[in-house]
Amino acid sequence: MKIFEVIQRILLTIKTFLFVFIKIIKTSKKNIIFLEGGFGVISTHCYSLPFVFNKKQSLVFWLVKSEFNPIEMINMWKRRVDIIPINISKVNTNFLNLNIKKILLCFWKIISKILGKNFYDIWNFDILFYNKYSVKKFELLERKNKNLSPSGFNFHNEKNIKKYQIFRSPFLSQIIKSEKSKKPLLEFDKLIFKYFLNLKNSNKNFYMLYVRKRNISSLEGKARNGSNLTNYLNSIIFLNKKNYIPLINGDFSKKDIKYLKKKRAKFLYNSNLNLSKILFYQLSIKLSKFVMSEYGGGTCLPFVLKKKMLLLNFFPITHGYPNSLIFPKIYLNKKKKIKKINELFEKKGFEEFIKDNEFRKLNNLEIYMATKEFYNNFLFKNKIHKNEITKMKCNFSNYFKTSKYSETYLKIQKGLF
Repeated sequence: MKIFEVIQRILLTIKTFLFVFIKIIKTSKKNIIFLEGGFGVISTHCYSLPFVFNKKQSLVFWLVKSEFNPIEMINMWKRRVDIIPINISKVNTNFLNLNIKKILLCFWKIISKILGKNFYDIWNFDILFYNKYSVKKFELLERKNKNLSPSGFNFHNEKNIKKYQIFRSPFLSQIIKSEKSKKPLLEFDKLIFKYFLNLKNSNKNFYMLYVRKRNISSLEGKARNGSNLTNYLNSIIFLNKKNYIPLINGDFSKKDIKYLKKKRAKFLYNSNLNLSKILFYQLSIKLSKFVMSEYGGGTCLPFVLKKKMLLLNFFPITHGYPNSLIFPKIYLNKKKKIKKINELFEKKGFEEFIKDNEFRKLNNLEIYMATKEFYNNFLFKNKIHKNEITKMKCNFSNYFKTSKYSETYLKIQKGLF
């Protein structure tokens, strides 16, 4: 790194430190909270915060890292949370084997404590939330399935949260308030309103389609990946005939878009409106009647807004959301170790990331069948009658009032055993 760049980085670090330092000194608020994370963490944690901290007593700083957690998404929550985005990406580097972000957080923590304020980072917040709102039956099942001691064990600590990928607060907050909680008021970006009004008056219905397919080498990344956008063709055309147009978000290529156009599917994506992906995502959420989605952080905002959802290729299979019809990946059962579908949920329900050779992504026909079931038997019903799998104790969606596993999925999966 050149000397000029080093000096520039140092000055920016000092500026960032002083900005937060002055905010902490000036505020009369008792709780100082530092959070960070992607699309999903922004939505779920900003939604969960008021269940733990009073807005009048709490100041939240969000550490922004470029597109990973864009300011436009954080600013949406200012009505619900007193939140200040801090662009940490420009100063977050290592200097003399020390991480600048960690050093800054350490100083801000010391300052907060000296001023008699309560300091929380994302781990402190999650641990506090678990201790206050844990669901004992689920916690016991998780301990059992992960071979953790059932008693006399400090389960909710930072080491366990990181090691076992335990991020339950967004789910627990919804369990606590259930369907009685109100939809949070959000400040959508002003730039989307012109498009929103034009599309709303177009005599068309819209839904958000969120696809996830990334070139990631880690097991976590591969396990979360879903089907290609082209596998949604029959589903899109089916809903086109019902006067529904998808607003496509997530991971797809120009080649995928050309394929859909060639097949005369009707759809919109960010380039159609000359909007950034972030603003198009906001527009999609605001405009959509329902959501079709694969596993990713983009699902969390419609979750807290109580949109009805069709969840495809979802894993871990313990995950689910209220108002959702769930259609997981298909277990191939190559080694014949699992003989029936109940065993699949009991043995695989707590595995966080599933290997590719055990499960396969849904194909065009399966996505089409899932869409038909969602539209015909789920979307317009007020009361959802659960199936046997949804009621199983090892399944996390057991705690949600209106989520269930697709009957079509259950038939396909049972036929493979």
